[in-house]
Amino acid sequence: MTITVGFLVFPGIQLLDLAGPYEIFAALPDCEIHLFWKTREPVACSAGMLLFQPTTTLDDGPLVDVLCIPGGVGSTPFR
Repeated sequence: MTITVGFLVFPGIQLLDLAGPYEIFAALPDCEIHLFWKTREPVACSAGMLLFQPTTTLDDGPLVDVLCIPGGVGSTPFR
């Protein structure tokens, strides 16, 4: 049985909050992983230098069994 996992990527995402869980799920047999965002344009992490390429959009992506929403400065408004 294939497990479908989705990660929400967004500007300011914390690299380690995505990379750690991604590596765990990627090691599972029969695991399909998608990176979701509003568009398929690259998204910069909190350090600004590393870009993530969304594999699908929020509107077009498949239903997932697991949804992971990593942390980062982009997840909360600045005060």
